[in-house]
Amino acid sequence: MKVEVYTPKISIIVPTFNRGNLISETIKSVIAQSYKFWELIVVDDGSSDNTKIIVNEFTQIDNRISYMQRPSDTPKGANACRNYGLQLASGEYVKWLDSDDLLDLNCLHIQLNGIQNGDATVNFCNAQFFKDSNGKIELLNKSWSDILTSVNITDDLVIGELKWQTACGLWKKSIFEDTSPFDERIHNSQEWLFNIKLSLNPSFRISVTNKNLIYIRTHIGSMSSAKNKSGKYFYHAAMARFYAYQLIGTRKFNRHVRTYLIRKFFRNHFFTLYKGYPKGFINLVAYWPRIIYLTIKAKTVTVQ
Repeated sequence: MKVEVYTPKISIIVPTFNRGNLISETIKSVIAQSYKFWELIVVDDGSSDNTKIIVNEFTQIDNRISYMQRPSDTPKGANACRNYGLQLASGEYVKWLDSDDLLDLNCLHIQLNGIQNGDATVNFCNAQFFKDSNGKIELLNKSWSDILTSVNITDDLVIGELKWQTACGLWKKSIFEDTSPFDERIHNSQEWLFNIKLSLNPSFRISVTNKNLIYIRTHIGSMSSAKNKSGKYFYHAAMARFYAYQLIGTRKFNRHVRTYLIRKFFRNHFFTLYKGYPKGFINLVAYWPRIIYLTIKAKTVTVQ
């Protein structure tokens, strides 16, 4: 008797914008996977370069790959592309991948085993940074996360002790209660807010793979300090902290975590004005009463 092997489909969602010079490497890293039961959904955010041509060349030779454009009635940005990809996904499992990053050859196979063997709804691996050196990949001695899990996951996500890069998660699609888990109102801190939101889901069960299975490309001139960030960046960072505070709401939460979020909200609020975005600064003032209300109503616990 022939024994049937359970091979669930994994949906890989890649948002992209003007990455015609890099996206082929990303797609090739998916095609090369040792686990073959996947679909790749590339969602274009309105590229003006040759991204569409490049991706469609792959769709012609592999019917597991599809090219889609972000619907015009959704906000511009990677978050809307990620959400739209989820709406199209037909797999039992979902992974998001940026259009300039790469998967390890055995990424899907290892993470699928991790999520199934651990009876989990998500498996997280680690990620390693790399750079192009004369057309060759040079791995850097730097990983995304120091730790992949902890005793108090949501607390540690909020304060930044625990960090998961978007591509590092392989998710069971059934955990998503809606098809828009990425907040389309913000332009940064999206993976931070996404992870906090999912960690509060009653169905959230984590397993970890302590290996670098994602390779993150470094770019010259990437923003790494407050010095080279704009007022709009800090505006969206403040909004993300407010939305996180709303997620926590009146739950019984560590007082230190609430204090941290409030402090970060007002720090980013100040930098919104200092970095030249007075309109955003004024808009954020409207959120003060809600923060005060939630703080008064909060059921807090004292840090021991």
